[in-house]
Amino acid sequence: GVAIDIYDVSGALVRSLFRGLMPPGRREIIWDGRDGAGRFSAAGVYIAVAGTASGVQNRKIVLVR
Repeated sequence: GVAIDIYDVSGALVRSLFRGLMPPGRREIIWDGRDGAGRFSAAGVYIAVAGTASGVQNRKIVLVR
């Protein structure tokens, strides 16, 4: 399976974007800047984490308001 999550720079989970099966290939997942409760997150740096059976990839993202 695949898990895609957004974390703040302190390591706290902000929102889980996707959990489930996904066919191989390139995909685009869009984060609307909201946390798990639907509130807008503060501007700043966040970490997008994509985990699969073959490994984990992290990417820094910047949320600008």
